[in-house]
Order: sequence, then structure tokens, then C-alpha cells
Amino acid sequence: MQMCFPSLPLPLSSAQYPSTIMTTDHPISINGIYDEVVQVPNYLEAIIPCPTTTIISLIAYEGLPPLLDNAMIDLPPAASCIGNNLVAWTEDGLLQLPVPPRHWLGKLGVELNRRLHESPPVSLQHPTIPNLYFPLWVVNFWSVLWNAAEQRNWWITVQAWVRNQGEQGAEIGKVNELLQRAP
Repeated sequence: MQMCFPSLPLPLSSAQYPSTIMTTDHPISINGIYDEVVQVPNYLEAIIPCPTTTIISLIAYEGLPPLLDNAMIDLPPAASCIGNNLVAWTEDGLLQLPVPPRHWLGKLGVELNRRLHESPPVSLQHPTIPNLYFPLWVVNFWSVLWNAAEQRNWWITVQAWVRNQGEQGAEIGKVNELLQRAP
């Protein structure tokens, strides 16, 4: 299956920030700094399904981490997970931990954008695991994972609905054939 990082609007990008800040002596360009801070590493971008991936391939893809449902656990306020702690994480940990809820990620993005204008933080704590800190780009990564997982879940539901249509469900082969061609 073709994998890539989809072109989706992300919560954080340098376009949201002024191109320079004034210090006491001279202006400093900051867009490049923010791009580095929020850009997901290429090796992790590769696990996200491309927008051009066929629907049937997306349905079959099982490489997405679990999603954390709002009702599953009481999460700390998003603002309390932003800080200047030493980043300590592993790729396996990132891919096995549940992705925080979309609503919580939205609050995290708003608060992070606010703080980037003041005193830029350097880390984000996973909301369910104290002392596990990720780089700031994790908010973009988690957001894209949510989008991919929601698309996959929606198509799985559609496929199950077609399959459960009794005799009409016999057309599932034709539907799957169509889904193999549709991006």
C-alpha cells in the first residue's frame, strides 16, 4: 500500500506566526524555527495513508495507533501537558499509545499556539502517561492520525452496511472491486 503524509490542514504551522520577532538588538526570523518545531519527521510521515490510497487498501490498513475516546478516561487539561521538560520518547511508544481525543487535541492546539507567541515550550506530555514527553510536532502527528482513522472507520462501516444487506449484500464483490479503484 502506498503510504505518505496527507496534505491536510494542521493545527500548527509557521504561516500562523509573524515572520520576525524583535529582540533588543535586531529582528530574528522565526518561521524556519517553527517549521522545524512542528514538522513531523519523514520516517513517521511514511506510516500515514496517502489521500490517493485506494479505499479498500485503507480499510485493510491496520498500522494506525488506537484512538482514545473522550469517555474512556478523565484527561488532564491540555494546557497542563505543555511545558519545557526534556523530551523523552520512543517511536514504538508513540505508535502504540492511544492518540488523544480530537476535542482535547483542539484545545491543545489553541493553547500551544498561544504559548508559542509568548515563551515557546519545548515538549508535550502524553495526557495518560505522566513524565512521557514528546516534541511539539506530535500535535500535528496525532491530528493527522485522527483524520486517517476516522476515514478508515467510516469506510469500514460502509463496507459492513453493504455486506449486511441480505441478497443485495451479494453485490459486495462489485462494491469491493469499485473500492479498489477509488482513491
